[in-house]
Amino acid sequence: MSLKEYLRIPHKYIELINDEVEVLYGNTAGHAFMKQNLFHHFHAYFEGIGSGEIHMGGGYIVGSEIHDWVMCARVPTLVVHIGNRLKDYLSSTPNWRELPLYLVPDLTVEIVTHLQQPTDIDRKVTADLANGVRVVWVIDMTTQLAQVHTEEGIIRIPANGQLSAPTLLPEFVLSLPELFAE
Repeated sequence: MSLKEYLRIPHKYIELINDEVEVLYGNTAGHAFMKQNLFHHFHAYFEGIGSGEIHMGGGYIVGSEIHDWVMCARVPTLVVHIGNRLKDYLSSTPNWRELPLYLVPDLTVEIVTHLQQPTDIDRKVTADLANGVRVVWVIDMTTQLAQVHTEEGIIRIPANGQLSAPTLLPEFVLSLPELFAE
């Protein structure tokens, strides 16, 4: 799909996966609060180490900026850029405010509610990994469980477990019981 066509789609929250336009589901209050809590945890971590960025609902595009072509457009719940990748991209892209973000994040987070189908989440995780996202966290609000997806496979996190991504976020650990209690 051309960038011009993509930007003219009338839906505010859409994704483009495998050339199919998907309208995103509405969010519940629990989803919104969980997203905010995760944002604060990541923000505090990045403030402590002095680099890295976390964004809610910003998403990213895969395609050719030069050829104005969009192959995939994803809007995960949260996107994480490690180090100064985002700052470097913005400083090297003078017209970044007028374009979708052509920068694949290092980590994405999907918070799953009862409104979503498992096949929808599987497609998003598969797309993220195929696009170059290194780690995808899937946090299920109904079961209060989580999964960590990488190219190597899936790690299932039990209800009393902890989320982490040691190669990307050294010393960042997030307890699921604490996260769901907040």
